[in-house]
Amino acid sequence: SKRPFVLTDSAGTTLSAHAVIIATGASANYLGLPSEEKYKNLGVSACAVCDGALPRFRDQPLIIVGGGDTACEEGNYLTKFASVVHLVHRRDTLRASKIMAERTLNNPKIRPVWDSVVEEVLGNDSTGMTGVRVKNLKTGEMQTIDAAGMFVAIGHTPNIGFLKGQLPT
Repeated sequence: SKRPFVLTDSAGTTLSAHAVIIATGASANYLGLPSEEKYKNLGVSACAVCDGALPRFRDQPLIIVGGGDTACEEGNYLTKFASVVHLVHRRDTLRASKIMAERTLNNPKIRPVWDSVVEEVLGNDSTGMTGVRVKNLKTGEMQTIDAAGMFVAIGHTPNIGFLKGQLPT
């Protein structure tokens, strides 16, 4: 709240500095569905590179949620392991860069599910996630897509909540 900055670490040591670099990372955004929370680490993930090669996803249909560069990049990555990747996007075109969108839409293992949102993650206690229920935003039609995993690629939120009221963010 004043300069120079005064910081106290967890051991109680006080330091002062004219500049502070805050590198607290970011947390992945999720859809906020109770069923999504239930199946986190049981088929639901926010990192295809971290989890996509796990045995539970090999040669299985998978879901990627999003339409930006990250969703496209992760969707293409998942095609190395999946039998098919259903890309669920709430619009009818991708927000990704032109080259990334073309690469994604030309990948024979990626099937876009346009104008749609995931309404519910389906599964059971013994095998975890088994699919998703998707709603088309234009028609209201619901469909079930069988899948062993869902990878959410809809952005990240910086881990800076502890700074509220102390610094402009």
